Amino acid sequence: MGEDLLPRSAARFLASLPAEIREVISPVAVKVHEALLSQADRHHIIELLAANPVGEPPVELALLEVLARMTHPLLPEVLQAHFGGSTNKSLKKALRKAYHRLKTEGVKIPAELLKPETAPMLLPPVSPEPGRGYVSRIEGNGSRMVILQLPWERMTFYLFLAICNDSEGLKDAYLLQISKKGAKKYLEDTRRNMPGELVEVPASYALKLIENAYQLQPDVSEEGGAAYKKVRSQLLKRLPLEEAPDLTELLPELDVDEAAQYLREAGELLKEEDFWNWNFSSEELTPWLEKIVAIDESPLILSPEQRISRMARVMEEAHQEFFPFEKTRLLSQRLLEMAYYLDHTGRPHLARQAQAAGEDLLRERTILEQKNPFLANLLMRPLKEMYDAAKESQAQQSQERQGLIITDA
Repeated sequence: MGEDLLPRSAARFLASLPAEIREVISPVAVKVHEALLSQADRHHIIELLAANPVGEPPVELALLEVLARMTHPLLPEVLQAHFGGSTNKSLKKALRKAYHRLKTEGVKIPAELLKPETAPMLLPPVSPEPGRGYVSRIEGNGSRMVILQLPWERMTFYLFLAICNDSEGLKDAYLLQISKKGAKKYLEDTRRNMPGELVEVPASYALKLIENAYQLQPDVSEEGGAAYKKVRSQLLKRLPLEEAPDLTELLPELDVDEAAQYLREAGELLKEEDFWNWNFSSEELTPWLEKIVAIDESPLILSPEQRISRMARVMEEAHQEFFPFEKTRLLSQRLLEMAYYLDHTGRPHLARQAQAAGEDLLRERTILEQKNPFLANLLMRPLKEMYDAAKESQAQQSQERQGLIITDA
């Protein structure tokens, strides 16, 4: 196993590092990933990291960033055991950010690792200040952080935080009873430590996201649902959902020509870091890669037209398997939500690309029409990367065999 089999976001971050740092941490990252896949226990992985020191804090920091991109339930304890004792401020900050990244991607983080430093609880007077909402980007698994900040007005908390997943419901939620000053500090720390940005949205819109996630599985006894149930009636009374704006009100209307232009560019969204983990796993893609390689290496003599036709048939089958109707509708909603998020981060051109792609997925298309460029790239890009990596590995092995033959001769 090498870098090519690391999770895509980890491999991309590794590829972005200076060569001298990458050479040091790459073998360690690969060993840790192999151990996680082999279901080794946390003690083994902690010992593995201790036995493979990488040196100075900047290199340690890079290793932490790579490991944090490997979504696995053992990672919080492993990272805490290996990096938690550091006195380096940058490393401590990166560790908190790693926990937030993993939590957003659905990994359960022990409460003590995320516990904020809160101010003593002092009930301030009732404030006429309106509530505020905050949202993070949407991760590839459909999870995002949603925060409600509410002034004291017969409420038993000041901040309500939730991890909302658009297919699995409320993954986690908790209340913070802190002062206004403490809330401000907590939000600032969260912004610094989480991947992407935390953008402000109408409070009723944020509550609508939380309520929609809750309604997916209202009877499941998850911690998130239980925490929300305690204050749900208060929140709905304070922020009536009928007042929450709809996405169609929050996004600009695109004319036909604009929509067509932005749609053509939408495949390029996957080059943006906010979309790096919108991908399929190598386990999901490998069977389709094998079908493509089988056509490429077929002993039959195929004309270029026959080869292209067979490749196209495989890709059509893959597209149908990866993007059934329900998945397409889910991706459409994610793209439209991301368009709103991108607008708030000051990237209107990317926002319109996401909007055009999301709106295009809502319409019916004929079998002769081209695939949605975003979906096409979502499938083609990782398959091409895996195909190129396989070919490169094959060529290297062939050179090594030739070298052995020459040496023997």
